[in-house]
Amino acid sequence: MRNRQKSDAKAHYKAYRGFLHMIYDASVTEEHQKAMALELLDTITLPDFQIKSGLLQQQATKRAAEHAKETVRENSFARAAALIIHAEDELFNDITNQQVKEVARKRTRTEEASSFFCEPWGSLMKIMHEVLRHGRSDTPVPSGDALSATCKALYTYICAYLEDNKTALQHEKDLLVALSGIINLRAPDSRDMFGRRLINDIEKSAPQARPDDSVIDTLQLLKNILIEHDINHLRDEISILDAKRVHKARRGEHVEPSLKIALDVVRFLVDKIIARTFGDSEHAVVSTWKGVLDIISEGLLKFETGELTSDATKEIRILQEQEFSGTSKSVCGRKLDLQLLFDGMELNNSEFKAVGVDVEENKKQSRKNIRINKAIMVYLQRHAKFDFQNGEYLVFLDVSGYTGTIVYLRRYKDIHVSGLLSRMAIRLPLDEKGLKAFLGGQSLGWLLTYVQHLCSMQEEFEEAQIQAMDNSFLQQERITPPSTPRMLDVIVMNTPKKKGPLVATTHLYQAGRAASSASTSSAGKSGT
Repeated sequence: MRNRQKSDAKAHYKAYRGFLHMIYDASVTEEHQKAMALELLDTITLPDFQIKSGLLQQQATKRAAEHAKETVRENSFARAAALIIHAEDELFNDITNQQVKEVARKRTRTEEASSFFCEPWGSLMKIMHEVLRHGRSDTPVPSGDALSATCKALYTYICAYLEDNKTALQHEKDLLVALSGIINLRAPDSRDMFGRRLINDIEKSAPQARPDDSVIDTLQLLKNILIEHDINHLRDEISILDAKRVHKARRGEHVEPSLKIALDVVRFLVDKIIARTFGDSEHAVVSTWKGVLDIISEGLLKFETGELTSDATKEIRILQEQEFSGTSKSVCGRKLDLQLLFDGMELNNSEFKAVGVDVEENKKQSRKNIRINKAIMVYLQRHAKFDFQNGEYLVFLDVSGYTGTIVYLRRYKDIHVSGLLSRMAIRLPLDEKGLKAFLGGQSLGWLLTYVQHLCSMQEEFEEAQIQAMDNSFLQQERITPPSTPRMLDVIVMNTPKKKGPLVATTHLYQAGRAASSASTSSAGKSGT
């Protein structure tokens, strides 16, 4: 015992306790034993042991050790042993309590710091997550007293549908949009649920877009040819008009850029009508729309199809599964119908349904598409330092068969809003009658506006990327994603990955904690 290191206070303390046990019942104590006990007690103040164990209150243990010294000097070894054993037991209990409190404090701090979803939205999402997975939820509804007027309207809307599980399940898709921090102006009850004043204010500040009218004269000319002749003659006339366009361009004469686009789009559609290659499947629908968009964009935009997996939605789904399910294994991104990509980054997504799909399925697709594009906005903000500020907005298509609409998603104060950019449906013609309506309508003009907006957004994104790289080079730093504040802006709610019975986690936690405490106490006493 004399050779033990003073810094190893825990082992030293145990050695002395063993020595006291050995002489506990001794009626006569020799002087060398007394001297050894006093020497040990002089070295045992246990500061190392106490500090390493996180013990904050040491005074009681120190006083017990000093008292033990006096009893040893009085040859009362039994009393000294009892005091030091009692002090050690109290020390163990103090350490255990302090450790439990420290672990709980660290866990709380860690959970608060790592939580991706701000309140009250995180708790509301948790309730919805549990209802969708298990059919019920035990999580209490959080207060929304501190919210702004716009967030309070969204909060009230969500709580109205979360009043009972049945209502929540019936309005699942609407709730998922609202829990993503979005007011969907296309929802039939938006004015009643959010209030007419708020909706009117939102609509007054909505993006103002018009169909491109640069193709009106060309389309009217083609329509007159179709009325006077037939679709086969129209195709021949398109080839003649295109040849004249090329001849003018070679002579240096001014040619309206949209003339080529109009002729190419109409020729593409005429060929499909004559060949009767308009299919009813989703694949055929996507292929046709992509063909039209590729012609209009003239190679400036890269549209990708084929049920591609979205990185933006994968990141959001992983965060959600980790937050509410405790796991993120086997989580994949959503499969997208038609992505706009630039340097591997998703800039928007359009969703399509096959011909003949019912209205309810189309509504579900629309709500899903809104959330997907919100996830893309969040992803661009987090990883590309590209934010939609100063009234900028994201646009995408919602298509059922060969009829679609242009939808926008933008910020409004501290929430997001989604509504229709095009005030009319965009229709691709399937026959000669439909072609006449297409040539006399605004569908192509709206598609030109849509592509122009995407080209402008892509240019801004490219400039932002270059600026970020330049700043990083000048500062000699690596480009790192900015830390995203826990705000409603960065929230997107997805359907949970798996469903199963709800476990009474509160009771299990309490039972497990009691068992753990009993086990710890037993182990501690046996160790001492």
